[in-house]
Order: sequence, then C-alpha cells, then structure tokens
Amino acid sequence: MSVSARRLQRAQYITTPSADRGPVSFTSIAAAQAFLSTPPDANYVLWNPIWPVDRDLEDVFATELDANDILVLPERPEPYIIDSSEGFRASGVQSVTGRNGQIPIVNRYHDVRNARTWFAMARARRGILGLGPNAVIKLSQSSWTQEPQIEDKDSVQSDGWVSPGRYWTNTSGVVQYELVGCQEKIIEAAHASPYFGNFSLRAHDLGGVAFSGIACTGSSQQYERLDISNGWRGFMGVPNGEAAALSTNGGTYQISRCILGTRDDIGVRVGSSPIMINSSTGGTIEETDACESRAGMLTIWNSSGTHVLTNVACKFNWDSPGINFEKCQSGFTLDWNGGAIWSDYNGGGGKTPKPSDQADRGGLHIGLFSEVGSAKITLRGVDLDIGPTPGALNIQSYGASQQNSADIECYATDNSSIPIQLYA
Repeated sequence: MSVSARRLQRAQYITTPSADRGPVSFTSIAAAQAFLSTPPDANYVLWNPIWPVDRDLEDVFATELDANDILVLPERPEPYIIDSSEGFRASGVQSVTGRNGQIPIVNRYHDVRNARTWFAMARARRGILGLGPNAVIKLSQSSWTQEPQIEDKDSVQSDGWVSPGRYWTNTSGVVQYELVGCQEKIIEAAHASPYFGNFSLRAHDLGGVAFSGIACTGSSQQYERLDISNGWRGFMGVPNGEAAALSTNGGTYQISRCILGTRDDIGVRVGSSPIMINSSTGGTIEETDACESRAGMLTIWNSSGTHVLTNVACKFNWDSPGINFEKCQSGFTLDWNGGAIWSDYNGGGGKTPKPSDQADRGGLHIGLFSEVGSAKITLRGVDLDIGPTPGALNIQSYGASQQNSADIECYATDNSSIPIQLYA
C-alpha cells in the first residue's frame, strides 16, 4: 500500500476530538475543573512559561512538583517533550534478558540522579491535566532503540527457539525475578489515585519494543478525554509484547470519552490491546472505542467486582475476539450497555465500513476464562455482527473455565433476548 493510500485509510477510520470524545479547549484551570471530573483534593500546578519549551517532563516531575501535584499543560503550538534518548529507565536495574543476550537498561537520569521510574520515560506525581487537544505530549526524536521483548519462560517461538524468560539483573549484577507482561510505558504515576485527562499523547517506533502509553498502579485511577492516537506500540496479544494505550493495575478505574487510535501517521496498525485492566476490583469505561488492534483486544484480566461499560465499541481487531475477560475471579460482574462488538469472524461479520486491511482475521465476540466461579455477564443494546452462530452472542470459553452459560444474558435494544452460544 502506498503512503498516500495509507493516509487516506487513516483519515477514513480515525476518530477525531469533539465535544463527545477527546480533549476540549479551556482557557483556565477553573474552567477545566468545572467541566471535567478532576480530583478536588489535588494541587494543580500550571506549566511555567519561563521553562524551556523542550524541557523534559520527567525533569519537571522530579524537580518542580510535589506528591499531590497535577501538572497542568496549556495549549500551545509546540509539543511538550518526553525524553526518549535513554529509553525506559528503571530504578536499580542493570539489564534484562533479550533474544540475543543481556539488554542494558539505564538506571540514572542523564547520570544526574537515580531513576525514579520503573521501565518508564516519565513518572508523574499525581497526574497531568491538559487544557485542550493542542496540549500535546510527544516523544523526543533520538537514536535510542530496543529489540522486541521475548515471551515468557519456556515459550517456543516459530523458529523453534525457546525463551529463557525475561529476567532482570540489578545494579549489583544479581539476577532477580522474571518480568511477566510488558513493563515498558511512556508515562506512569507515583500517586495511588492518579488522574490523567484532556491532552494528546503521540509516540513513534523505537526499534520494535512494545510499550504502553499510560500505565499506572493504584487504588483509584481516572482517565478522561485523552487522545492517545499513535501513542503506544504492541506486537502480540499475549505477554510480553502486549501493551496498551491505557493500562491499569489494581484497585478501581474510570475511563471516560477517550480516543485510542491504533494506527500510525500513515495508517498502519501499530497498537495492540487499547485498554488493559489488570487485577481490578471494578470500574467503568464509557463513550470510548477499543477498535482495530494489531494484536490483542480490550482485556479485563484477573479481576473481581463490577465492571460497567457504556457505549463502548470493540470493532475489527486482528486475530482476536472483540473483547477478552481472562482469569475472572469470584464475584466478577460485567454490565455492558450500548456500543458494539464487530469481531468480524473469519471476515464474515457483515458490518461496514470495514477497514481495507481487515481481510478475514476476526474472531468471536468474546473470549472468556472464569478461573474462580462463574462470571455474571449482561449485555443490553450492544450491536453485534454475524458470528459463527448467526443471531447469537458468540463466546469462546477457554482454559479451565468454571463458566455457567446461564450466567450470561444478552438483550437487543428492544429488550428482546439474544441467544448465547458458548464454545468450549
């Protein structure tokens, strides 16, 4: 496909910021707080105009902000820069295992101070608030690259090579535990209740390594009106090459009105699972699309509690189901209202417009592994395409699942019942 054709494809399928989704412009912090769901107990620190335009955000977080501070970024012509020249710095880490030996990891920030990050380029204090779509955070241009992550220990590759596992070695030269899951991310947060909202995030290829856009661990996490288009990279639907635009770990989450575009600037799919919810006790995703993954899909993993999806769309992923509920724990409940699952099973889903690169790579509507107990799943008014059993919600049950099909319900917009087809 030519560059011009890819640009046309991207223009056709990309979602642009609007009053409904993505960042909107505000003239002040007060105006943004009145419209958005910003935490009232945080301190809001406006970007200082005397700072250099290209000042690295990690340096600002480390030296200018305190623990409860949210950095506020006004709109401007120039992007805000995250330094990529040292890669994904990790405190106390000397190297990790790669396909071709040990990969060195930078553990100090430009040799000025010890790294504050764990395989991240920037560690916010409590978070970041943008004042509009032209508050753009962008990776710096640099020569730094890193090879793709190897898979989990004992995974056999297509050429017969067996992975030794991705272990990390500390600065004393002592090998530590295996890193399972993509550790690399552009931005993380130090606070247990981080907030990220109303800005744009852009990235570029870094040699094939997978990395998430924003990935946090905490008790209560908020993400709203973000535009993370071309803002992460992933090449697999399993560890360790699976990354997300937004990745949460632990606690509860709120994701609202975000744009998560999986394609790069010329229309090529580069992003894997747009949203990854890990070890959560519940949360909400509303007015957000998780579509057109290169690999993987929106995934809720190893979680319990109630998860509410409202007007969420999962369309046209490659080689994956529309959505995946994996290792569901006791009490896992999903309520999904509105939106769509167009998983395009074997290319026969029958929905348009269909991306020109989709071909016949689609899967079932839902992948489901209930590890502990039987998950309670209810869909209402979610638009379904044609699966292997037409007219039904098609679900692939896998692993040692304890799922009871009677615990899954699906209803059309007129409240009529839609049959469930559970494949074991």
